[in-house]
Amino acid sequence: MARSAFISPLQLFSLAVNNQAHNDALAEVGGEEFELVPIVCSSLIQSGLDQLLLPEKATLKLTSNPSIEKRIKKIEVPSFEKTSLLVSELLRENKLPNATHESTIWLWAFLVEFLYALQLRQPMVSFFKPPAPESFLPYLKTEIAIPIQNLLKSFNPVDLDVATQSLSISLRDATVFENIVCDNLYDRYVVAHSGLDDSSRKIQTAQADIASASKNIARRHNTIRIESATIGMLTFSSKFIDTVLGGIPGKLGQELVVRADEYLQDRQRLVIYQYDELVSKITATNYLSKLAQNPIQKPTVNPKS
Repeated sequence: MARSAFISPLQLFSLAVNNQAHNDALAEVGGEEFELVPIVCSSLIQSGLDQLLLPEKATLKLTSNPSIEKRIKKIEVPSFEKTSLLVSELLRENKLPNATHESTIWLWAFLVEFLYALQLRQPMVSFFKPPAPESFLPYLKTEIAIPIQNLLKSFNPVDLDVATQSLSISLRDATVFENIVCDNLYDRYVVAHSGLDDSSRKIQTAQADIASASKNIARRHNTIRIESATIGMLTFSSKFIDTVLGGIPGKLGQELVVRADEYLQDRQRLVIYQYDELVSKITATNYLSKLAQNPIQKPTVNPKS
């Protein structure tokens, strides 16, 4: 059973921005250009997501590693323009006079991602945290601010013990990756992750299965360590759909209710993998590695005669 997760256009854009900023920093210390996306994909796959779904029009350079390439699939997705327009219209119609574009940008991003997840019926990967209610409550009308705040509160943060390879090794050795993902223990690890989606299954049971599978991999592969990762998990109920999503006005609210009802009928949870620290860890590890190889030379000061 494959464990798939979708990386949205917004998330890919954030990776591109971070990659450019990192390369600018590397240029100042004489470092070579760095490709962030392949290392991110490698890290996500090793953490139990054995198939990464990307928009079919994604143009980022992915990877030249066959073991990673075969686990990346481009798919047809709902129009980003139409999806984001539903959210933009709702926020524009319900902003208070003191609101600016920047005051609701992270809320806009969260709602676009949430709708994408419901439309695709797939777990999502996010590289930035959901917005805190205090960041948008002063700028929205109460009738929309309250149901959106309740939506955010409905996500249950769940900590997982996941298998993670040392980033210093990930940056230089593709064969180590292949040895891990071709192991039958990795297949069992992937199956354990799939248990998160089933709302008829206790979350604690899925957590225990993932922790056990992670430890088994770590025992066999000495480059693997166990780290804590957080996911946002949403279990749907008729009350939640009616009172929370149904309280969001306009076309967006209607679309969310219809999509959420499909989750409810199939007893499926919505899972968002929160890897908001992964990118900074990768870029920091790479930057420090380059500094060690090319230490910045201090200017020579001529002694006074």
